[in-house]
Amino acid sequence: MARRPLRALWEAASEEDRTKAHQRCTVMLEYWLGRISKAQAAEKLQIPQIRVHQLSQQALSGMGVALLKQPRTRVAMPASAERSAARPESATAEDYRAGAGGESVA
Repeated sequence: MARRPLRALWEAASEEDRTKAHQRCTVMLEYWLGRISKAQAAEKLQIPQIRVHQLSQQALSGMGVALLKQPRTRVAMPASAERSAARPESATAEDYRAGAGGESVA
């Protein structure tokens, strides 16, 4: 659950909870766009009007968090890949000190 906590939360929810969340989202968008009033939203969701305000604030906070720049996960490279990326196999330490960088010094 550490990699994608929101997705894990969604997948762990029951189908009934997902349907209810989707309905709340749809009603909240209608309310935000001014298509319905707070009273109509409360009626559609069968909740008090103060709860509509609370859900609106909660949804806005959740959207803000979801829109933050997501951290990139770093993939660990195998030790052999790290060594080959540092210098080519054919190059020796003497070549690098001499300034040849892997080409023969002859």
